[in-house]
Amino acid sequence: MCMCMIFRYRQFGRIKWFGVVMAACLMVTACGVKAPPVPPGYVPPVAVRDLQYTLEEDSSVVLSWSLPEPGEGEAFNVEGVKILRSKETLGNAECENCPRAYIEIKDMPLNKDNQRYRDPLEKGYRYYYKIVIYDDNNLGSGDSNMVSFEYP
Repeated sequence: MCMCMIFRYRQFGRIKWFGVVMAACLMVTACGVKAPPVPPGYVPPVAVRDLQYTLEEDSSVVLSWSLPEPGEGEAFNVEGVKILRSKETLGNAECENCPRAYIEIKDMPLNKDNQRYRDPLEKGYRYYYKIVIYDDNNLGSGDSNMVSFEYP
């Protein structure tokens, strides 16, 4: 009879620890944090809406844009621009609505006189670009419009 009680205690101990571990996992994964904290009443920078590109003869692309006007959102101090790029080989079929993996290729401090960036290109790829501007709190705007092109 003693062995039966010891066996039952061990089973209960395993179940108890399993429950504790599962509860801890749920608390860690269900904390609700989805992005960095934002101060109450904060309005992020307005996204760039006019990203354009020009293909150059030296196997590069020049991206150009203009900053949003100060009246379009709450006043903010634009600190810089992040250039994001995704590329895929031309052998792959283009998918308009598929999510793309963008990488940050450049973090540029703001230069109000020169809102352009030159990026070298490799032949045989389809390129996608977008930019994000960010303020002095390092909080970014939404994504700009996306530009895409093929470079055979």
